[in-house]
Amino acid sequence: MLLSIRFDAGALQTYMSFDLWHKNQQDLLKLLQLLESNIATYQVSESGELTDDIDIEPTENEAGVKVIFGSITSLIDRLDDEFIKSLQNIDPHSIEYVERLKDEITIYNLIVRGQAYIELITEDFNSSEQLGRIVLTRLEHIYYKPNQLIKLNEEEVWKNITSDSKIVSKESTPTEVINGLAKYLINHTNSMYGDYAKLFSIYHYAVNNQYTEAYELFMNSQFYNTINNSESTLQTQYNRALVQLGLSAFRSGQIEESHRILNEIVNSQRSKELLGQGFISKYSNQITNQEKAKLLPFHQHINLELLECVYSTCSLLIEIPQLALSSKDNSKRKSSVKSFKSKLEFHDRQFFTGPPESIKDHIIHASIALTKGDWAKSYELLSSIKIWKLFPDFDELLKMLKDQLQVEGLRTYIFTYKTIYNKLSLDKLSQIFQLSNERIKEILEKIIESDDVSGEFNDVNGKVFINFVSSEPRRSKLQELAIVMNEKVGLLAEKNDKTGSNGYGKKQPQQQQQQQQQQQQQQQAQQSQQPQQTPQPTEEQPNRFRYANVNSNNDEFQASV
Repeated sequence: MLLSIRFDAGALQTYMSFDLWHKNQQDLLKLLQLLESNIATYQVSESGELTDDIDIEPTENEAGVKVIFGSITSLIDRLDDEFIKSLQNIDPHSIEYVERLKDEITIYNLIVRGQAYIELITEDFNSSEQLGRIVLTRLEHIYYKPNQLIKLNEEEVWKNITSDSKIVSKESTPTEVINGLAKYLINHTNSMYGDYAKLFSIYHYAVNNQYTEAYELFMNSQFYNTINNSESTLQTQYNRALVQLGLSAFRSGQIEESHRILNEIVNSQRSKELLGQGFISKYSNQITNQEKAKLLPFHQHINLELLECVYSTCSLLIEIPQLALSSKDNSKRKSSVKSFKSKLEFHDRQFFTGPPESIKDHIIHASIALTKGDWAKSYELLSSIKIWKLFPDFDELLKMLKDQLQVEGLRTYIFTYKTIYNKLSLDKLSQIFQLSNERIKEILEKIIESDDVSGEFNDVNGKVFINFVSSEPRRSKLQELAIVMNEKVGLLAEKNDKTGSNGYGKKQPQQQQQQQQQQQQQQQAQQSQQPQQTPQPTEEQPNRFRYANVNSNNDEFQASV
């Protein structure tokens, strides 16, 4: 009764005061200790009979136990909700937030202790609603943490609990804890618990560098088919799991997979909202309490700058070699929404370009260095980005980046200079890119197999060369320099014209229209010369990594999975 009165007393406030919260926490802990010591005679359960008079004790059941109507799960959930509300409303950059966050181990202790007690008084685990809710609450508190932190939490919690859990024993490893809790929720009669458990497991695997397990679980769950019909909290968790899957792919060196997974959500204008970290389109006074309650506490947020940096780095490693190839041949790859080509062209149009300062500047300068095959300069620029240190495996990440830049630098070098050189020595390439001859040959063989370059290997006096075979007329080094110089002179002349006319070119609108008409006529002539082909119907493959379009205003109209 006293617990409910304290909760009701703080209902009109934004969140319960710390003093009332700690008093409720201590009283709830004493209640659990009392129930544990008298479990053979008294039990508190949602299956108990409700009596009109509080002084009248319930009748004993067949086992001689008096079951009192009540819900330990609801009391713990209420205390946990007040804890989350306080984190949502406290300035995340203040000392007060850090001090408040220290209480998480306290509430987690109550959750685990409450779960152990409910297991003792519950017969049918898979249909027990109160047990399912408290297990889900426990999983919500640990799924986003690294294994080292989960291990410390579990060791601290089980020190004061005598009984063991049938779902997850106290001796379980962090991965066994997550898997055990998730397995129970997946087998629960309430399918919504299983959906959350799968997404929490995907997130946990991804955070702890288990990309293969996370990817397989994501594909087998097939959430991408039905997620847009789910409630907003599940959609938010889906987007968070999707982003962590992309970040895990990047750390494991799966650059193309990471780029494909992160592409849509990074290019969305609502990334912050889709991840449950805020609202971009609304002022703070326009956010309702219901919407604010669905936002995640700050310590669970995914760093959006890190997300953008990872995606841009993936774009660099994928698109720079393709730009070098497309300058010679027709590009076989569709450009992404934020194409590096447009970024480089914008950079070239700038009048003054200083040294890199922001993350974007570092990536642009690194891409310029990579276009020249200078992987070392590109690595120096990328490795100097401080935000990489947010990854726990910082040193391993830099090794992966170095290896990727060496490989893509080699591919860019080959695509750029294949029309200049008749042959290249593998020893020379190995010296430039600091890769073994075997690795160089393996990369070149893949390039030849993909028909990006025509060539063959020759062994001359113990030295291996790659001979380029091409029907195109070869340009000498002098011709290449002349072409580059011509482009720079044209760019300089354009900048000079703009400087003399207050930033506008001197071309008259009439001249521009004439040029556009000539270009259109040339395109029409080329199209008329090409034979007309009937378009073949193609089946579009559904994008399995499309983000869930979170809409918190229509939860009551959305069907659950």
